[in-house]
Amino acid sequence: MRRQLKILVLLLIIILSNNAYSKDKSQKHFIWEVKSDKSTVFLLGSIHLAKESLYPLPKVIEDAYEKSDNVVVEIDINHVNPFELLKKSMYTDSSTLEMNISKAAFEKLKEKFEKKNIKKETYNKFKPWFAIINLMTLELTANGYNAELGIDKHFLDKATKDNKKVLELESLDFQMKLFEDCLNEFKDAFVDYSLNDFDETVNQVEKLFESWLKGDTKAFEKVTMAEIKDNPEYEPIMKKLINDRNINMAEKVKGYLEAGGTYIVIAGAGHLVGTDGILELLKKTGKYKIRQL
Repeated sequence: MRRQLKILVLLLIIILSNNAYSKDKSQKHFIWEVKSDKSTVFLLGSIHLAKESLYPLPKVIEDAYEKSDNVVVEIDINHVNPFELLKKSMYTDSSTLEMNISKAAFEKLKEKFEKKNIKKETYNKFKPWFAIINLMTLELTANGYNAELGIDKHFLDKATKDNKKVLELESLDFQMKLFEDCLNEFKDAFVDYSLNDFDETVNQVEKLFESWLKGDTKAFEKVTMAEIKDNPEYEPIMKKLINDRNINMAEKVKGYLEAGGTYIVIAGAGHLVGTDGILELLKKTGKYKIRQL
Protein backbone atom coordinates (compact mmCIF):
# COMPACT_ATOMS: atom_id res chain seq x y z
CA MET A 1 0.00 0.00 0.00
CA ARG A 2 2.90 2.36 0.67
CA ARG A 3 4.13 2.19 -2.91
CA GLN A 4 0.58 2.51 -4.20
CA LEU A 5 0.01 5.82 -2.53
CA LYS A 6 3.41 7.08 -3.61
CA ILE A 7 2.49 6.15 -7.18
CA LEU A 8 -0.75 8.12 -6.82
CA VAL A 9 1.25 11.22 -5.98
CA LEU A 10 3.65 10.63 -8.86
CA LEU A 11 0.73 10.18 -11.24
CA LEU A 12 -0.83 13.40 -10.04
CA ILE A 13 2.25 15.49 -10.65
CA ILE A 14 4.08 13.20 -13.15
CA ILE A 15 7.36 14.92 -12.63
CA LEU A 16 10.02 13.17 -14.64
CA SER A 17 13.49 13.75 -15.99
CA ASN A 18 16.65 12.07 -17.28
CA ASN A 19 20.10 12.92 -18.60
CA ALA A 20 19.94 12.26 -22.34
CA TYR A 21 17.86 10.99 -25.23
CA SER A 22 18.78 7.98 -27.31
CA LYS A 23 20.26 8.88 -30.69
CA ASP A 24 18.72 5.79 -32.27
CA LYS A 25 16.42 7.07 -35.01
CA SER A 26 14.28 3.95 -34.72
CA GLN A 27 13.57 4.87 -31.09
CA LYS A 28 9.88 5.25 -30.31
CA HIS A 29 8.73 8.18 -28.19
CA PHE A 30 5.85 8.85 -25.80
CA ILE A 31 3.82 10.46 -28.55
CA TRP A 32 1.16 9.05 -30.89
CA GLU A 33 -0.44 10.25 -34.11
CA VAL A 34 -4.21 9.69 -34.18
CA LYS A 35 -5.99 10.29 -37.49
CA SER A 36 -9.63 10.53 -38.51
CA ASP A 37 -11.07 11.54 -41.87
CA LYS A 38 -11.25 15.12 -40.62
CA SER A 39 -8.45 15.69 -38.12
CA THR A 40 -5.04 14.73 -36.82
CA VAL A 41 -4.33 14.62 -33.10
CA PHE A 42 -0.85 14.13 -31.65
CA LEU A 43 -1.07 12.63 -28.14
CA LEU A 44 1.99 13.50 -26.06
CA GLY A 45 2.70 12.12 -22.58
CA SER A 46 3.27 15.08 -20.29
CA ILE A 47 6.24 16.01 -18.12
CA HIS A 48 5.35 18.88 -15.79
CA LEU A 49 8.72 19.42 -14.09
CA ALA A 50 12.06 18.64 -15.70
CA LYS A 51 15.77 19.41 -15.86
CA GLU A 52 17.59 21.41 -18.50
CA SER A 53 18.93 18.13 -19.88
CA LEU A 54 15.45 17.33 -21.16
CA TYR A 55 16.01 19.85 -23.95
CA PRO A 56 16.14 19.98 -26.86
CA LEU A 57 13.15 17.70 -27.18
CA PRO A 58 13.27 15.01 -29.87
CA LYS A 59 12.57 16.39 -33.33
CA VAL A 60 9.48 14.20 -33.74
CA ILE A 61 7.85 15.96 -30.77
CA GLU A 62 8.77 19.46 -31.91
CA ASP A 63 7.59 18.60 -35.43
CA ALA A 64 4.21 17.51 -34.05
CA TYR A 65 3.85 20.89 -32.39
CA GLU A 66 4.80 22.72 -35.59
CA LYS A 67 2.16 20.79 -37.55
CA SER A 68 -0.55 21.57 -35.00
CA ASP A 69 -2.90 24.54 -35.14
CA ASN A 70 -4.17 23.91 -31.61
CA VAL A 71 -2.29 23.18 -28.37
CA VAL A 72 -4.33 21.24 -25.79
CA VAL A 73 -3.22 20.85 -22.17
CA GLU A 74 -4.87 19.56 -18.99
CA ILE A 75 -5.07 23.12 -17.68
CA ASP A 76 -3.53 26.30 -19.06
CA ILE A 77 -1.03 27.04 -16.29
CA ASN A 78 -0.09 30.34 -17.94
CA HIS A 79 -3.55 31.63 -17.08
CA VAL A 80 -3.80 30.24 -13.56
CA ASN A 81 -3.88 32.94 -10.90
CA PRO A 82 -1.31 31.79 -8.30
CA PHE A 83 -3.26 33.47 -5.51
CA GLU A 84 -6.43 31.64 -6.56
CA LEU A 85 -4.49 28.37 -6.63
CA LEU A 86 -3.15 28.95 -3.12
CA LYS A 87 -6.62 29.84 -1.88
CA LYS A 88 -7.90 26.48 -3.10
CA SER A 89 -4.90 24.59 -1.69
CA MET A 90 -4.82 26.10 1.79
CA TYR A 91 -7.22 26.58 4.67
CA THR A 92 -8.58 30.12 4.57
CA ASP A 93 -10.56 29.88 7.82
CA SER A 94 -9.42 28.87 11.30
CA SER A 95 -8.75 25.28 10.19
CA THR A 96 -5.20 23.94 10.09
CA LEU A 97 -3.38 20.88 8.79
CA GLU A 98 -2.74 19.82 12.38
CA MET A 99 -6.49 19.81 13.08
CA ASN A 100 -7.34 17.71 10.02
CA ILE A 101 -4.93 14.78 10.26
CA SER A 102 -3.76 12.51 13.03
CA LYS A 103 -1.04 13.59 15.44
CA ALA A 104 1.33 10.91 14.08
CA ALA A 105 0.78 12.02 10.47
CA PHE A 106 1.27 15.66 11.39
CA GLU A 107 4.54 14.94 13.19
CA LYS A 108 5.90 13.25 10.06
CA LEU A 109 4.99 16.23 7.92
CA LYS A 110 6.36 18.64 10.50
CA GLU A 111 9.75 16.89 10.46
CA LYS A 112 9.99 17.06 6.66
CA PHE A 113 8.92 20.69 6.41
CA GLU A 114 11.31 21.78 9.13
CA LYS A 115 14.18 20.10 7.26
CA LYS A 116 13.17 22.29 4.31
CA ASN A 117 13.18 25.37 6.59
CA ILE A 118 9.45 25.92 6.05
CA LYS A 119 7.85 27.54 9.09
CA LYS A 120 4.87 25.98 10.84
CA GLU A 121 2.68 29.03 10.28
CA THR A 122 3.05 28.34 6.55
CA TYR A 123 2.72 24.56 6.20
CA ASN A 124 0.07 24.30 8.91
CA LYS A 125 -2.35 26.08 6.57
CA PHE A 126 -1.78 23.52 3.76
CA LYS A 127 -4.51 21.02 3.03
CA PRO A 128 -3.21 17.41 3.38
CA TRP A 129 -2.94 16.67 -0.35
CA PHE A 130 -1.20 19.99 -1.00
CA ALA A 131 1.25 19.39 1.84
CA ILE A 132 2.38 16.12 0.22
CA ILE A 133 2.63 17.51 -3.31
CA ASN A 134 4.40 20.60 -1.97
CA LEU A 135 7.01 18.51 -0.16
CA MET A 136 7.67 16.31 -3.18
CA THR A 137 7.95 19.33 -5.45
CA LEU A 138 10.42 20.93 -3.03
CA GLU A 139 12.44 17.70 -2.97
CA LEU A 140 12.59 17.52 -6.75
CA THR A 141 13.34 21.22 -7.10
CA ALA A 142 16.28 20.79 -4.74
CA ASN A 143 17.56 18.11 -7.13
CA GLY A 144 17.48 20.31 -10.22
CA TYR A 145 13.88 19.92 -11.41
CA ASN A 146 12.07 23.06 -12.52
CA ALA A 147 8.43 23.74 -13.38
CA GLU A 148 9.55 26.39 -15.85
CA LEU A 149 11.14 23.58 -17.88
CA GLY A 150 8.03 21.40 -18.02
CA ILE A 151 6.72 20.31 -21.42
CA ASP A 152 3.37 22.00 -20.77
CA LYS A 153 5.11 25.28 -20.04
CA HIS A 154 7.45 24.86 -23.01
CA PHE A 155 4.64 24.47 -25.53
CA LEU A 156 2.29 26.95 -23.89
CA ASP A 157 4.97 29.62 -24.16
CA LYS A 158 5.60 28.69 -27.79
CA ALA A 159 1.87 28.76 -28.50
CA THR A 160 1.63 32.30 -27.13
CA LYS A 161 4.54 33.43 -29.26
CA ASP A 162 3.17 31.68 -32.36
CA ASN A 163 -0.44 32.80 -31.79
CA LYS A 164 -1.73 29.24 -31.67
CA LYS A 165 -5.04 28.44 -30.03
CA VAL A 166 -4.78 26.91 -26.55
CA LEU A 167 -7.50 24.55 -25.30
CA GLU A 168 -7.98 22.77 -21.96
CA LEU A 169 -8.96 19.18 -21.24
CA GLU A 170 -10.01 20.10 -17.70
CA SER A 171 -10.16 23.16 -15.45
CA LEU A 172 -8.37 24.27 -12.30
CA ASP A 173 -11.63 24.10 -10.33
CA PHE A 174 -12.22 20.53 -11.48
CA GLN A 175 -8.73 19.36 -10.50
CA MET A 176 -8.78 21.07 -7.12
CA LYS A 177 -12.14 19.55 -6.23
CA LEU A 178 -10.92 16.14 -7.38
CA PHE A 179 -7.86 16.28 -5.13
CA GLU A 180 -9.96 17.54 -2.24
CA ASP A 181 -12.60 14.83 -2.56
CA CYS A 182 -10.28 11.91 -3.24
CA LEU A 183 -7.20 12.51 -1.18
CA ASN A 184 -8.88 13.85 1.94
CA GLU A 185 -10.79 10.58 2.15
CA PHE A 186 -7.47 8.80 2.78
CA LYS A 187 -5.56 11.71 4.29
CA ASP A 188 -3.82 9.99 7.26
CA ALA A 189 -2.84 6.89 5.27
CA PHE A 190 -1.93 9.10 2.33
CA VAL A 191 0.48 11.14 4.46
CA ASP A 192 1.90 8.12 6.27
CA TYR A 193 2.65 5.94 3.26
CA SER A 194 3.73 8.78 1.01
CA LEU A 195 6.41 9.89 3.45
CA ASN A 196 7.57 6.42 4.46
CA ASP A 197 10.15 6.24 1.64
CA PHE A 198 10.21 9.95 0.87
CA ASP A 199 13.99 9.97 0.38
CA GLU A 200 13.54 7.66 -2.64
CA THR A 201 11.29 10.11 -4.48
CA VAL A 202 13.92 11.31 -6.95
CA ASN A 203 15.13 7.78 -7.73
CA GLN A 204 11.56 6.59 -8.30
CA VAL A 205 10.83 9.48 -10.62
CA GLU A 206 13.95 8.87 -12.69
CA LYS A 207 13.17 5.15 -12.99
CA LEU A 208 9.67 6.02 -14.13
CA PHE A 209 11.07 8.28 -16.79
CA GLU A 210 13.29 5.56 -18.25
CA SER A 211 10.11 3.96 -19.60
CA TRP A 212 8.83 7.32 -20.85
CA LEU A 213 12.10 8.00 -22.60
CA LYS A 214 11.93 4.71 -24.51
CA GLY A 215 8.26 5.11 -25.37
CA ASP A 216 7.74 1.83 -23.54
CA THR A 217 4.09 1.90 -22.47
CA LYS A 218 4.14 -1.61 -21.02
CA ALA A 219 7.07 -0.84 -18.73
CA PHE A 220 5.55 2.50 -17.76
CA GLU A 221 2.24 0.86 -16.92
CA LYS A 222 3.99 -1.87 -14.94
CA VAL A 223 5.80 0.69 -12.78
CA THR A 224 2.73 2.79 -12.09
CA MET A 225 -0.11 0.31 -11.90
CA ALA A 226 1.11 -3.19 -11.01
CA GLU A 227 0.52 -3.11 -7.26
CA ILE A 228 -2.85 -1.41 -7.59
CA LYS A 229 -4.28 -4.71 -8.85
CA ASP A 230 -3.14 -6.45 -5.68
CA ASN A 231 -4.97 -4.01 -3.41
CA PRO A 232 -8.56 -3.61 -4.65
CA GLU A 233 -9.45 -1.36 -1.71
CA TYR A 234 -7.75 1.48 -3.57
CA GLU A 235 -9.57 0.94 -6.85
CA PRO A 236 -12.26 3.57 -6.08
CA ILE A 237 -9.72 6.34 -5.67
CA MET A 238 -7.81 5.23 -8.76
CA LYS A 239 -11.09 5.23 -10.67
CA LYS A 240 -11.73 8.84 -9.69
CA LEU A 241 -8.17 10.09 -10.09
CA ILE A 242 -7.29 8.32 -13.32
CA ASN A 243 -9.90 6.17 -15.08
CA ASP A 244 -12.88 8.52 -14.94
CA ARG A 245 -10.69 11.37 -16.11
CA ASN A 246 -9.39 9.20 -18.95
CA ILE A 247 -12.95 8.77 -20.20
CA ASN A 248 -13.60 12.51 -20.13
CA MET A 249 -10.28 13.30 -21.81
CA ALA A 250 -10.85 10.68 -24.50
CA GLU A 251 -14.24 12.25 -25.23
CA LYS A 252 -12.56 15.62 -25.67
CA VAL A 253 -10.04 14.04 -28.06
CA LYS A 254 -12.86 12.41 -30.03
CA GLY A 255 -14.40 15.85 -30.36
CA TYR A 256 -11.18 17.22 -31.83
CA LEU A 257 -11.04 14.30 -34.25
CA GLU A 258 -14.51 15.19 -35.52
CA ALA A 259 -14.04 18.96 -35.56
CA GLY A 260 -11.34 19.18 -38.20
CA GLY A 261 -7.84 20.63 -37.85
CA THR A 262 -4.61 19.52 -36.25
CA TYR A 263 -4.05 19.29 -32.49
CA ILE A 264 -1.24 18.40 -30.10
CA VAL A 265 -2.78 17.10 -26.87
CA ILE A 266 -0.39 17.15 -23.92
CA ALA A 267 -1.74 15.00 -21.06
CA GLY A 268 -0.11 13.29 -18.10
CA ALA A 269 1.68 10.16 -19.34
CA GLY A 270 -0.24 8.01 -16.85
CA HIS A 271 -3.49 8.91 -18.62
CA LEU A 272 -2.33 7.50 -21.96
CA VAL A 273 -1.38 3.94 -21.02
CA GLY A 274 -3.16 0.80 -19.84
CA THR A 275 -6.43 -0.91 -20.62
CA ASP A 276 -8.34 2.11 -19.30
CA GLY A 277 -6.02 4.68 -20.86
CA ILE A 278 -6.88 7.27 -23.49
CA LEU A 279 -5.11 5.36 -26.24
CA GLU A 280 -7.03 2.15 -25.57
CA LEU A 281 -10.32 4.04 -25.36
CA LEU A 282 -9.66 5.53 -28.78
CA LYS A 283 -8.58 2.19 -30.24
CA LYS A 284 -11.79 0.52 -29.05
CA THR A 285 -13.87 2.81 -31.26
CA GLY A 286 -12.27 1.29 -34.37
CA LYS A 287 -12.59 4.68 -36.06
CA TYR A 288 -9.05 6.02 -36.00
CA LYS A 289 -5.60 5.25 -37.36
CA ILE A 290 -3.18 5.28 -34.45
CA ARG A 291 0.59 4.95 -34.60
CA GLN A 292 3.40 5.64 -32.15
CA LEU A 293 6.02 8.06 -33.45
